Amino acid sequence: ALGAGVSGGGGAAGGAGPAGGTGRDLAQVAAGFEAYRIRPCSACHFPFRDSPVGAPDLSLVAGALAPDSLDEVLAEGRPLRGMPPPVPPLDDADRAALTAFLEFLSANREQLEAATQALAAGRRLDWGALPWWEYP
Repeated sequence: ALGAGVSGGGGAAGGAGPAGGTGRDLAQVAAGFEAYRIRPCSACHFPFRDSPVGAPDLSLVAGALAPDSLDEVLAEGRPLRGMPPPVPPLDDADRAALTAFLEFLSANREQLEAATQALAAGRRLDWGALPWWEYP
């Protein structure tokens, strides 16, 4: 589950912020992940590393841009830098959810990156175990 074993960061007032651990906050983070997943964003943007095409590490975006700038990028893209506007366009609720997801990635970067690396380390392809005779 999204956020399982990962604590969220506190907001400016010390309570649970957008990356916090309340059910409502995590629901918004999950909605933001879904907004990212169903669009072609993941063709260029990855968490925990820059992409080969120069798109920034998603887990660093929320800390690198002011909230208004982030909202503008999510609404309009950065066409002069090679980032087209989102397709389909993000409405206000989608942008708020995607911002919550990006803030969650930023606030929990170290734990999420370690968990991702642990999962990737357990996935190895044994070419010899594939049933080649089943493929013409």
